[in-house]
Amino acid sequence: MSLTISPARVVEESDSPLLLAPVSWTRRPLGEVATILNGFAFKSTQFVTLGGKPLIRIRDIFKEQTAVRYLGDYDDRYLVRPDELLVGMDGDFNCTRWRGSEALLNQRVCKITPDAEQVDLDFLTYVLPGYLRAIHDFTSSTTVTHLSSRDIAQIPIPLPRLSEQRALARVFGHANAKRESSSRHLKAARRAADRFRQAVLAAACSGRLTAGWRDANANVRASADLRASVVEPSAEVEREEVPSTWTRVEVGSIGDVELGGTPSRKTPSYWAGGVPWVSSGEVANSRITKTRETISSSGLANSSAKLYPPGTVLIAMIGEGKTRGQSAILDIEACTNQNAAAIIPDRRFVSPEYLWRWALAQYEVARAVGRGGNQPALNKQKVRELLIAVPPLAEQAEIVRRVDKLLTLADGISLRVEAASRRVERSSEAVLAKACRGELLPDTGDRPDLVSHAG
Repeated sequence: MSLTISPARVVEESDSPLLLAPVSWTRRPLGEVATILNGFAFKSTQFVTLGGKPLIRIRDIFKEQTAVRYLGDYDDRYLVRPDELLVGMDGDFNCTRWRGSEALLNQRVCKITPDAEQVDLDFLTYVLPGYLRAIHDFTSSTTVTHLSSRDIAQIPIPLPRLSEQRALARVFGHANAKRESSSRHLKAARRAADRFRQAVLAAACSGRLTAGWRDANANVRASADLRASVVEPSAEVEREEVPSTWTRVEVGSIGDVELGGTPSRKTPSYWAGGVPWVSSGEVANSRITKTRETISSSGLANSSAKLYPPGTVLIAMIGEGKTRGQSAILDIEACTNQNAAAIIPDRRFVSPEYLWRWALAQYEVARAVGRGGNQPALNKQKVRELLIAVPPLAEQAEIVRRVDKLLTLADGISLRVEAASRRVERSSEAVLAKACRGELLPDTGDRPDLVSHAG
């Protein structure tokens, strides 16, 4: 369904500074100063990956190329050329300029072509998102999921003189260029922090991180009992050399690998009890101290769910996104669903804390092992066969101490990067808000001081 009140009313009731405008500026419904064209419902039976014409679907509007192409006849009206303005009419109501080659406009996306004698395209590109966001914020508390072209046409856009629009667009462009430059540097810093984390984990689980510690503790020896339990890996794999005091074994040799279960959703009494229950989505490279859902003792007794002790390490087994291969450690006694493998460590050989750091380091390995088939996934046997290099317990404790110290440093860097990212976004919005108040216009002596929303 569409909006139940007019966009002008939404703007009037909004407290967003991005919707203010000097009272001397004219406000016009967007449909009076621009052509708004809905996309066409092209037949999915004629979607192809090769040949045909690129087809812009709502998921493509921020990209430079489309996921599918259309092989069939079309009306030239639905052609989108580079740099034209598009709005996604579902979801977040995103607005952007098309960055790809000439393409067709699919349904749920509209194209806005302003009257060049009344509206500067760059000015509209910077101003319109604030209005779309206000409408989205209003609809987020209702059942509205779709924005119609009629709604867009009614948005009351503020229009200073065309020369002023162009001047403001240049200011916006300069601020946006600085924001994008800052964002690129911050993304690079974020990637560097992530690479640092992986490098720390890799060094920890190969022995490089504690090379000096071993030299100073030459009396520490490998566990003879663990070495006696070594089994040959079930598959030939490339093996990195590890210290002589370490023992490389399959995970199944140093812990029990179990799968959980999900009580029937059709039986309400199985749920909302006192037993924490972990879904695979909660296995997200984190410590689990509480769960989103709980089951009852009868739900535990009447399903394949099992109760695992604190210190159990979990590995998510399904998911093509980031989920598969992610891990977690239980700080509480809890059950899991069937899509997470639970490794209960044999503490004679491996500490839970070291086992989890190993699992964190194995993310890409676990994902690779789980590839294949229509639904890429790990399984119990594949998890059991993962190889782990096990140091003596004393060295495991030292590894955990050093890893945590270094990852805390990386986390501090990440927090500063995220704080800087928020400041960059706020500064960009502050420039736009000043412009919307008329504060960035050339000082001609009659610059307006009063501002208003629609109305």
